[in-house]
Amino acid sequence: RPPLTITEYAKKATETDRFTDVPGGLTKLAFGFFGEVGGLLAALKKVNRDQLRATETDVAGEEIGDALWYLIALANSQQLSARALGLACLARLRSRFGEADRESSGEIDFRQIDGLIAIHGNGLQDTRIELLGELSRMSGEVIGRADRPQLELGAPSQLEFLGSLLAMLGLLCASFMLKLEDVARDNIVK
Repeated sequence: RPPLTITEYAKKATETDRFTDVPGGLTKLAFGFFGEVGGLLAALKKVNRDQLRATETDVAGEEIGDALWYLIALANSQQLSARALGLACLARLRSRFGEADRESSGEIDFRQIDGLIAIHGNGLQDTRIELLGELSRMSGEVIGRADRPQLELGAPSQLEFLGSLLAMLGLLCASFMLKLEDVARDNIVK
C-alpha cells in the first residue's frame, strides 16, 4: 500500500470530529487526549494485574490510535496544517536522536516517522516506562495550553509542542514493536 500521509489521516479524522466547532471544543479535545493517555496507562496496568488475554501491544495500539486521533483533531482545530505537524515531528525526532535537521519536500507520511525511529530507536522497549512518563507529563500540558492562549516566554510554539507529542506517540509505538502507520490505519477503520 502507498504510505499513509498525515494529511490523509487528518482528513479522515475531521469526518468524525464533533468538537472543533462547538463552544469549548479545544478544551474538550485536550481532555480527550489526556483521557486517552490515562486510558493507555490504566489498560496496561490491567493487562498485567489481571493477566488478560489481550497483550500489552494490542491494548497499546488501540489506545495510542485514539490519542493520535485527538492530537490530529487538536491540530486541525487550531488550523495547523498536517504537513507542518509532520515536519515538527520529524524535527523533534531528529533533535532527540542527534541528527541534523533537513528539508523535507512533499507530504509527510507516517512511514517517514516510523523509518526515522527504526534507524535510531534501538532499545526503546527498555525505556517504555520513561516514555510513558514523558507522554503523561506532556498530556497534562495539553490541558494547560488549551486554557491559556498566551505562552510563557521561551515555551515551544503550539506546532512544536504538538509535533513533539506526535513524535512521542511514534516512539511509544516502537517501544511496543508497533508502527505508527499501522496504528493510524487501524484507527481510521475504528
